[in-house]
Amino acid sequence: MAVVFVGAGFESATAGFPADVSVTASLGYVLMDLNGTALAEATPGFLAAFEIIDVVLVAALAGAVFLANRSSQGGDQ
Repeated sequence: MAVVFVGAGFESATAGFPADVSVTASLGYVLMDLNGTALAEATPGFLAAFEIIDVVLVAALAGAVFLANRSSQGGDQ
């Protein structure tokens, strides 16, 4: 692993986001599938994935509340 770190080149100072671009705003536009920044226009939208994850997390939360409520009332005794 030391060979990789010692041999890695860091010549490219232009990689990454430009200085005049807001990273947070660009990520927000990409997540909501809006075209507000140059990064958002060049990146495919993630709205469908965002909504699917939202529904799955809400279902998991509702299931956890249901199971916690059931076990506090006596459960399968």
